[in-house]
Amino acid sequence: MPLTTLEGKIPVTKNQKVVVSTATFFYFGSMMKNFMLFLIVCLAVPGLSLAQKEFDIISLNEGLYVHRTTINSQEVSYNGLLIDAHSGYVLINPGNTLLESHKIGEWVKATDDKPILMVILTRADTSLFAGADYFIELGAIVSTTSSIARHCRKNMKFSPSGHLTSGNYTIGNLSFDIYAMNEENLVIWIEDYELVYGHQINEDMSSDRQNLKTKLASAAISIPFLGKISF
Repeated sequence: MPLTTLEGKIPVTKNQKVVVSTATFFYFGSMMKNFMLFLIVCLAVPGLSLAQKEFDIISLNEGLYVHRTTINSQEVSYNGLLIDAHSGYVLINPGNTLLESHKIGEWVKATDDKPILMVILTRADTSLFAGADYFIELGAIVSTTSSIARHCRKNMKFSPSGHLTSGNYTIGNLSFDIYAMNEENLVIWIEDYELVYGHQINEDMSSDRQNLKTKLASAAISIPFLGKISF
């Protein structure tokens, strides 16, 4: 007995219904396949991608490097520091992705093959955690505040050292000061380069820390976690 469409005008047999349903399935399957192919091409070809990310490592001074991720060729970038401490490198924030962290490791190996001694996480930003995990595998010590360490354990299932607080630290021949703005935001001052690095570097942030406020005023190089490098 023939079936009838909703309009009640065109009779459709059971066999015809199966054919129509199968054709519809393959039609939408083909559309989805083409859409996925388009996405793959967009990701593979920089000119077609919605957000073009460029990763590079630049030298600012002898032994001082910035690794940065610039989006759509704008001046604003995500920034981290790589500092030669003579016996090895100190990395302040890994790359924003695991791939970028691998590129940092490859760059160090190609440059002079010194070890990365320590990685410092200055923010509770989950984009940094996968990269930090990679450097742990290379033998580096990852340090941060107790609060950021808890974020790492919760989100990425690894446990960095959580002992960093405000104070002076020395690794190799590198001496630097850490200012804990709060448990999830560290600012770093490196006297040898007159450099300040951190998140939202401005006068308001240091209003209750006169020592850091004085250093901010005399900084020759200012590098935000996200923003424009100034030197």
